[in-house]
Amino acid sequence: MSWRGVPKNKEEYMVLFADEWNTLVDAVDELYVYGPGSIGRDLTPTQDGKFDIGKENKKFKNVYALYGEFSNDVKVQGRRVLKDLDPIYLADLFHDAYLKIINAVKQAIAQSIFYAYLIGQKQTLDVDTLKTEEGDSWFIDTSIESSPKLLVSPSLGKRLATRSWSIQTDSSAGEIFIRYANTLKVIGWLPASKYTQAGKDRIIIRGEKNESIFAYWQDLSTGAKILIQLAWKEE
Repeated sequence: MSWRGVPKNKEEYMVLFADEWNTLVDAVDELYVYGPGSIGRDLTPTQDGKFDIGKENKKFKNVYALYGEFSNDVKVQGRRVLKDLDPIYLADLFHDAYLKIINAVKQAIAQSIFYAYLIGQKQTLDVDTLKTEEGDSWFIDTSIESSPKLLVSPSLGKRLATRSWSIQTDSSAGEIFIRYANTLKVIGWLPASKYTQAGKDRIIIRGEKNESIFAYWQDLSTGAKILIQLAWKEE
């Protein structure tokens, strides 16, 4: 008996009942329309190079295989896949390459204009800001100066607001601080046992009215040198 339930012929002639005949017709239709659901043997065409698998407007969704051997061409999205020893015709590539280069140049020009605008804006901002800022530097020889050291004091009734700071030293031990005298707000810190310099640009730390800024250090190497740079605005 077949998988669809039609009995196999055991005699020279055999009568099929109506339901068996209909089942046989349905099975033939399914085979014609859908083909075999699975194949347990090699699939070989009867003639070489004559039959297709799929059509231009009736494509298979996915093809899964371990290996493939193509005698002539393989195309992906309408373009030939290059093989070893294939000649490359620059004329075929020129148009697409030309468009890509033009687009890349346009993007580069647009970015350059944008960056130039940003740099111009930043320079204008820096110039306007620096007009109202002050700064100074102090070279400290710890063999003749002791901590703390006064760096800057505001005008009477004013307060200081830092803008940037920097500390450098040749010491291999100890630590250095820049901080406000009353509130003890730390502006900058350098652990000399780990680093020889530290700093911060565009940092605003405000003190109280009439509050000065001092440099403090402790446990530095004997005769250590310190360079401190500080920028601030008086408010």
